[in-house]
Amino acid sequence: MVTKMYEALIEVPRDDWDALVFTLAELDCVQPKAIKGKIHDEEILSLRERVEKIHKSLESIMNTYNLHFTPPPLAFLRKEKRYRIAVRAKSLRELIINMENEAQRLVSRIETELKRNPAILDILKDKGLMWQLEDYVQRLGLDLKELLTFKHFYIRLCLAPNVIMNRFRKTCEASGFFMISTSIDEKHHLVLVISSRKRIEDVDKLLHSLNVIPIDTVYYLRSLLLAFHEVATNVRNMFEVLKSADMIEDKVRIEVFVPYKSIKHVKEALSKRVKLLSFEVRESEEEAPVLIESPFNKVLSLSSLPRYHEVDPTPALSITFPLFFGIMFGDIGHGLVLLLFGLFLRSRSIEKRDWGTILATFGIASIAFGALAGECFGFHLERIYESIGIHPLMSIYTDHEMNISKIMQLLGIAMLLGIFHIVLGLVFKAINLIKEGESKEALLFVLPVIGFYISGILVVAGTEYVGVLVPHDVSRVSTIALLMFALVAIFAVPLSSTKSIRTTLGLVLNNVIELFITVLELTSNTLSYVRLIIFFMVHTFLMSIVNMAWESMHLAGLPILLIGNLGIIALEGLLAFIQTARLHFYEFFSKFFKGGGEQFKPISLTTRFSEIIMSE
Repeated sequence: MVTKMYEALIEVPRDDWDALVFTLAELDCVQPKAIKGKIHDEEILSLRERVEKIHKSLESIMNTYNLHFTPPPLAFLRKEKRYRIAVRAKSLRELIINMENEAQRLVSRIETELKRNPAILDILKDKGLMWQLEDYVQRLGLDLKELLTFKHFYIRLCLAPNVIMNRFRKTCEASGFFMISTSIDEKHHLVLVISSRKRIEDVDKLLHSLNVIPIDTVYYLRSLLLAFHEVATNVRNMFEVLKSADMIEDKVRIEVFVPYKSIKHVKEALSKRVKLLSFEVRESEEEAPVLIESPFNKVLSLSSLPRYHEVDPTPALSITFPLFFGIMFGDIGHGLVLLLFGLFLRSRSIEKRDWGTILATFGIASIAFGALAGECFGFHLERIYESIGIHPLMSIYTDHEMNISKIMQLLGIAMLLGIFHIVLGLVFKAINLIKEGESKEALLFVLPVIGFYISGILVVAGTEYVGVLVPHDVSRVSTIALLMFALVAIFAVPLSSTKSIRTTLGLVLNNVIELFITVLELTSNTLSYVRLIIFFMVHTFLMSIVNMAWESMHLAGLPILLIGNLGIIALEGLLAFIQTARLHFYEFFSKFFKGGGEQFKPISLTTRFSEIIMSE
């Protein structure tokens, strides 16, 4: 559901402005309103300019020497262990002053080190190699700051070409240096060289003579640079908050959006840091930013977010999306693979946790429908089911032969699901119209259209063309209801208005055309849901072909079986997702969903490389 949003007017003394913006950023649940404030304080403007200069200088050296951090493509598959650098200050003013001094020294040290070892530049430009270095340093748990500051030992972390490793190892043994190495790719070894601090010059000469590149200092300085750049970006974003603030005499006033459940927490946090002169809240009546606390907001955002006062389709989406996917991808084994991969993704990456949850629900739904179909990795489990006296409800096979009658039943069930889905969309449309003050349109056109649609379905179900699925009496009553709902949909709104005869006739003609178009759309939409069973059958047929390798070749066909299963999980999984999305975004959303909502984007602190600590 869309989280209820409140507007808060916060007022603090002028001297508390920095504590205010830092606390709001730290809370990560407040979005300033998009209004232009008036700040004319010289100190604030000066500090903002200084932060911009710091950010630009750090950004410049990162661009010049390719020092940006780019995670590898599959980084989310492993847990990240990154050492964050703590930056302490008593106030935002002090933090900016400290950053100015540290940034200048850091830029100077990096440039000096790169001039001393220009070969490091080639390493920095090689993204693949940098990813390998990142991975190994994290795996080994190396704290490069400690490596560089041991009192009695001199330790260098180096990158050495594989072709010189034998010579490098022998030279280190002959010189009395201890060496630990590991291969990181087909061309390079990562090497730790350890000696007494009395032999610093000997170690450096040896590394230089063999063209071995020390990377520890630059790597550590790069870590510092990434941390300070992140801090500068965070502080810069804090000043963006002040663009929505007003400074009136000796007070700072700012209006923000706050989720209802966070109001108490925000007030308590601010009370500890600043002197709150005012904290007034009211429920947002205008178009507020949208916060949907459901993993399926990721799926919804592929289309658009609902507006704040619009019906939120996420609760329905969280049920019907896995349901439709599970039908098309119904297989116990493949569902188990999706479930395990989803749980793995949840445990490995905070950023991908929602997608992990979505995949896990897809897996559960696929397992459930796979059990109903008696399918496991494409193998039919009919004999196992028969041994316990049951028959799989969704199986399209009888004695290993296709059962056409069962397929037709499943197609009918798929269309029934579609009818329910379409009716739900029309109900949501009526609710949206009522919220917009168009109750007459909702009650006198949309609801009759729903009745017309259901009556039409019952009339068709009573014909011989579909096998007389409902009694003739029900079909006859539905025919009368069909005509009545059509008349209400065409004439109710025009006749309830007090406009001229000409205008009324125009409205009647418009309703006739709209009802005709609606009938065509609803017919097309309903038939579209047969894809649920068609793609389930495609999945089953493809797996039957792959499993022929096992049945004919046994163990020799195992590689084909494994590769085939992986390929079908990837390809069919993607196709099932696309088709499920189509049924929702076109057949379902087209009935009611306008979208265009603004996502709730709270001011927050990025803490990948750094941590800002405001101490008393």
